[in-house]
Amino acid sequence: MSNEDIRGAVAARYREVADTPDAQDEIGRVLDTATDDEWRLLIALARYGAMRVPSEPLALTWGDIDFE
Repeated sequence: MSNEDIRGAVAARYREVADTPDAQDEIGRVLDTATDDEWRLLIALARYGAMRVPSEPLALTWGDIDFE
């Protein structure tokens, strides 16, 4: 099995699991229990922005953000 095949299989499985009602409920509970807005932001970036925490959010600059 090639790396491309493996990536495709992993991505397909992630889409199946990530969009289930249980997964949405779980991320909602995690966000609800976050202690402050910074934690909520990091959790949201990891979940919805597919960013690896903490390295990718810490590397962001204002120039990286598209406000349009």
